[in-house]
Amino acid sequence: MGNNFTGDNVITDMGSLDGYWCSGILPNVTNNSNEFTKYYIRCKDQPWLETNNPDPTYYSRNANPQSIEYSLTASTKLEVSSFTPSGNIDVGPQDTSVELYVQTSGGGYNGKSVCKWKILEAPEAETYSTLYYLFSETNSSVHTQILANRSEGNYIVGIECEDEAGNVVNATTEFDLEIDDEVPEITRIFKSGNDLKLLTSELAKCYFYNWGCNFIPENGTSMTTGFSNEHRTVWNSGFKVHVKCLDIWNNQEGGCVEIIRPGIF
Repeated sequence: MGNNFTGDNVITDMGSLDGYWCSGILPNVTNNSNEFTKYYIRCKDQPWLETNNPDPTYYSRNANPQSIEYSLTASTKLEVSSFTPSGNIDVGPQDTSVELYVQTSGGGYNGKSVCKWKILEAPEAETYSTLYYLFSETNSSVHTQILANRSEGNYIVGIECEDEAGNVVNATTEFDLEIDDEVPEITRIFKSGNDLKLLTSELAKCYFYNWGCNFIPENGTSMTTGFSNEHRTVWNSGFKVHVKCLDIWNNQEGGCVEIIRPGIF
């Protein structure tokens, strides 16, 4: 065969893997990631026999009768094709967690890699380590990690991903975490045709009850289809309308956000 490996040639060289190693340079690997260069490898055992007895009449070594096929191709550049979150992120007071999501592509295995993360900058209220940590879900082309119980403020998060071919890529993302603990406010009350109409300061669901503020919102009469800034119901001038509103984070007043009395219009 055309090329030789070097390796262990003493009987006491057996390593921790219960075997003897051989190594060498495999030349002319193709640069086309869609094509493979094939190599054929054969081995002979007991190399110490040849070392100690250069005359082949004194030793007999066993060789592979057939070659082992080994294929290689040059990898492309490992890249981060997606890294979120970024920009402004709104969360509610009950859950201030943020999910890191990374997607990798290219490299030696179509983006399959192992990714680690660390917080580079965080709000003053945060305590954090600048060490890298493995993503909880990784070793694929998609990597996710939950950052639980975060404080409000600006974050910069860095990642490092490496595939089995040794390709490494680094990236950062920056986001501003805002915790919404404000209750929705009614900004306008008016009559539109036969309807009572309300406008709120943020997306909300509003409910009303005619007999006081001591009611669970969902047990009242809904004024909203889904979350909206506009809310309406048929106006009945014979009743007080006690209104409660809640936003998408379930922020709401302990009592009524508004009491609309007969004669207001």
